[in-house]
Amino acid sequence: MVWSGTTKYLRTTCQDKGKPVEFPGLGIFNPITVVSEGGDKLNSKALGQLNREKDIEMYIHQGFLEKCKDAIQITNKSGKIHEFNSQDPQSAPLSA
Repeated sequence: MVWSGTTKYLRTTCQDKGKPVEFPGLGIFNPITVVSEGGDKLNSKALGQLNREKDIEMYIHQGFLEKCKDAIQITNKSGKIHEFNSQDPQSAPLSA
């Protein structure tokens, strides 16, 4: 039940409202706008896709990954998952 509420909150805040969400110690979920290609006519199919204009980019806290050890493996084929260290104020997100 808690996970269901958490994912609903993430989806509503990031995709519908376009605002980032941070879970301290876990990571930051940041909405990014996806640029659609083409000039499709506005029809019922296109209307159903209007809510899918945002994707999520995730910055995972390095401390969380260290605590999980080998339980979590991240394969970043999409380029939307990054690691970061919140203890270092100059630290830019490290691409995985």
